[in-house]
This record gives sequence, structure tokens and C-alpha cells, in this order.
Amino acid sequence: MAMSSTNVLAQRSWNWTLFRHDGRLVLSVLCGSVAMYPVEIQLDDDEMAMFRAGGQRAVDRLARTVRDRPQDFRARHIAMFQTRPGVTEAAARWRAAR
Repeated sequence: MAMSSTNVLAQRSWNWTLFRHDGRLVLSVLCGSVAMYPVEIQLDDDEMAMFRAGGQRAVDRLARTVRDRPQDFRARHIAMFQTRPGVTEAAARWRAAR
């Protein structure tokens, strides 16, 4: 089995984390109010272009959309993303570097 390559590219604590996971950009957005849960989606071509052009502000806007209407992203949700190889370690490296 091949090793995964995962890194955190950007993060807003208690809001969202943008990962590069096996060459894909994956956005993890913390949703909910009393019961918090992540919605994790792979960025599509348009969203990647917005990130390249607008940086973290573009991700802020996308995360707000996901948080406000998580049901609209259900079909794109990557189930159990946080348990995939390298994801937890990438998040820990990011936190340790801050």
C-alpha cells in the first residue's frame, strides 16, 4: 500500500482546515452549534481557482457556504476523512509549528 501525502495548507481555528491530501485539496469545515461535526469536501476546479486567486479569504467564503448549508454538500462529503492515513499527523504537525 502506498503512503499518503498529507499536509495542512491553511487553517482558521474552530472554523476550517485546508488539506493537501494525495494531491487533492480537501476542505474540512466545522459545522453545527451544540453538536459539532466536520463536513469535508474535495475542492472542485472552480473552488481551486478561487483559492489560488483569493487565498484564505476565498476559503473563508466557501467555508461559510458549507457551514450555512451543509446539506448542499452531502453528495461531496468525504466520509471518515479524519481517519485516513496521514490526516491526523498533518494536523498535529501544523499545530506544533504554530
